[in-house]
Amino acid sequence: MMRFDSFIFTSAGGREVNEDHAGSGKLPDGEIFIVADGLGGHTCGDVASDCIVRSMLEAPQPDGSVPPEKWLEDTINAANAKLAELRAAQNKSMKSTVAALAVTGGRAYWANVGDSRVYYFHRNDIEAITEDHSVAFKKFRSGEISRDMIGKDEDQSGLLRSLGGNDRNTPDVGCSGHAVESGDAFVLCSDGVWEYVRDEEFLIDLLKSSSAAEWADYVLMRLMERLPSNNDNLSLITVRVL
Repeated sequence: MMRFDSFIFTSAGGREVNEDHAGSGKLPDGEIFIVADGLGGHTCGDVASDCIVRSMLEAPQPDGSVPPEKWLEDTINAANAKLAELRAAQNKSMKSTVAALAVTGGRAYWANVGDSRVYYFHRNDIEAITEDHSVAFKKFRSGEISRDMIGKDEDQSGLLRSLGGNDRNTPDVGCSGHAVESGDAFVLCSDGVWEYVRDEEFLIDLLKSSSAAEWADYVLMRLMERLPSNNDNLSLITVRVL
């Protein structure tokens, strides 16, 4: 039975309302972690992100009838359908991103829609990072900007996929491809966090930490030195495999 040390932080940051939600839950032989960021340009972003997290945590757990990556994709699609129903009932344009991590059966599976991210650290190195569904990330892929410029680009807020609509909501799903080991670690975060932290800095802070809470503290200390006064909402989950 795998054991985890995890820490969840979410804050309104420099905004009046926190439109992020984050949570975790138990799975057979594992856990699931979720960060959702309600889109600020739409109404009730906080309601949208809460709907996504609650729906995923309350979803039927994997029972082996489908592969775990298919279960994770189906769970996100079901959460999207619930948010779409809520939008229709309230006649409001509610949308959200999502980044999810499920560790079960000895392996890690992750998925994302939008620009909230999952990072996977294996044997003291960065093994995987989800790819943002944004115009800025597309510009990075085409060579127009560097990776470090994604969060600063004028098109960073232009999302190509999000949850809550009838299209452009397909999650990208990935997996570890090998057994998760003691010492492996993960970060899930909204764009309000990763815009100000370089990929390798997450790893540096992991290597000097003895707990998930301490790891988060190091990351948050970096953020406090760099954030503008009107910064976006902040959500961060740090996970260590024991």
